[in-house]
Amino acid sequence: MADELKEGVSVVTVGRTAPIPPGQQTMNNSLPVVIASDQTAVPVQVANQQISEVSLSLLGIPRAEVALGIFADVTTYDINPNEWQSEGGGFSTHIPNESAAEVGLGTATTNNYQILSSKRFFRYQPGRVSAATFGVRSVTSNDSTDIKKFGAFDKSDGYYIEVQGGSQSASADKQFNFYCVRRTSALESDEDGIRTPNVADGDIGTAGTDLVIVRAGLTYIHAGLFDRSVRGSGGVSIGGNASSDGSASVSSSFISVESTYRYTYEYRVPRKYFSHDRLDGTTQAQYYSDKTPGRNAFTLSIGGTASNPVVSYTNGSTVIDVNNDIVTSTSVWDIDFSKVTMFKVEYSWYGAVGGHFLAYVPDATTTGEARWVRIHHIRASNQLTSPSLANPTLPISYLAQKATSSNRCSIYKYGASYYIDGGDKGTIVARSEANESDRTVTTGGAMLLAIDIKENINSIRNRMQVYPTRLGVGSSGRGVVKLIKNPTTVSGTPSFSSAGTLSPVSFTTDSGVTVVSGGTNVASFFVGAGGIDIDLSPYFGYNKDYLSYPLTATEGDSLYVFGQGIGGSVDMSASLTWEEQV
Repeated sequence: MADELKEGVSVVTVGRTAPIPPGQQTMNNSLPVVIASDQTAVPVQVANQQISEVSLSLLGIPRAEVALGIFADVTTYDINPNEWQSEGGGFSTHIPNESAAEVGLGTATTNNYQILSSKRFFRYQPGRVSAATFGVRSVTSNDSTDIKKFGAFDKSDGYYIEVQGGSQSASADKQFNFYCVRRTSALESDEDGIRTPNVADGDIGTAGTDLVIVRAGLTYIHAGLFDRSVRGSGGVSIGGNASSDGSASVSSSFISVESTYRYTYEYRVPRKYFSHDRLDGTTQAQYYSDKTPGRNAFTLSIGGTASNPVVSYTNGSTVIDVNNDIVTSTSVWDIDFSKVTMFKVEYSWYGAVGGHFLAYVPDATTTGEARWVRIHHIRASNQLTSPSLANPTLPISYLAQKATSSNRCSIYKYGASYYIDGGDKGTIVARSEANESDRTVTTGGAMLLAIDIKENINSIRNRMQVYPTRLGVGSSGRGVVKLIKNPTTVSGTPSFSSAGTLSPVSFTTDSGVTVVSGGTNVASFFVGAGGIDIDLSPYFGYNKDYLSYPLTATEGDSLYVFGQGIGGSVDMSASLTWEEQV
């Protein structure tokens, strides 16, 4: 062999490979192949990757980021009073054998409502998508004035799902018993296209006065028409214009609302005009629900009474395909609102993306499959003069209301959660206050200092959470210090001062407050001569206890630092540090 390898001599060996059978073979019967540089691409099918309704975020970005879970709640043992608060003339009752809460009104209760709302307000983060999930079922009826709502909303802003009655069987009735709603109070600025109409853009009506207004091609109805919680006798009268074209009107005092909610309106999309799956199990034509070039949204006209309003809709433009044919869509499931269902609401702010509404339901077009199904997309992208919401920091809320029906009207809350796609816990501001000098504390006790949560910050509803982080106590001898949240009895009238212009906290270090009782004793600590510095993170923090001014509350949370001497009087002082989630 070596003799054959000579300089300048080429050696060519001609041989024969083993025959390879045609078609796809095993590795042992195959040869490796190198694709030529000028060969066209070989298509590859990925069989184990399926794009679903939730594969992309609301911003159209693949969900590669990790969602930050902010809140999760299951009503196993009771309705947690630290997390939820009720308001209204109905009831919020724990259903232990279902780990549920029933929010509702009895058969004898009429013209009333009941709200269950989280005490936490969940902070929007710029460039991120907020999302809330809801496991719910409803007591259904054929009466459209038996209304159930759930979503991320308060009395001023938010996104939510509304069911009117819910058991209507006729196709025409089902088209208008299920709504996706954007509530906004961003209509107060005295500008054309916001409070007053921009006639050149086709606007109708004046916000804060008219029942129906049109802005940028969208028809808004005052929130008070379908939400009794914002009404108030002797408040601001709302009425006047009652149609999208200005041709219908009602009394100027058709409803009366609290002045705080004068500019709270709703863009309400009924099932017939959903952009995606109507969840009615039928095939129907698709319509535009907002204004785009050459296309118009639905219009409406309102009659009836404030207790039983009648809304008549006129179709907008139909969706047309490239062949100029009307586009139809087939719903994958006919939803039963009396069955437990998981819903999801995703939203952002300003003029970015609006909101998505989804439900996790069986897909009747497949065998044995259930999936997230997109119901509707309320677009807000470059379409609004004012922001989509006035304030996007929102609670999770459930509402049931009735007019004059004799039905039981309830919504059942099961699991609830809130998260932010790729978000963080937000901006934190730390503050601290202390009493200026020692004070004599007897065995009976005395307040050292206290903080209280404001309702408003610069005339804007406070939505912040406050987390006490450290407690410092100085003492001349042995004593006990208690942290008492929301006491029911406080001697005297302590004078509170603001901790800062943009702070949600007021504080007091008044002396002479010797009785602080009732409420919740969050923690008790023994102190010795010299004092102690205490970390409060085991008691307050994210997904722990906190201080706030809940949506349905008439006063904010308070926290008192109360000292007592042991075996006699001692001199004490205290400092409290807390964090404010902006």
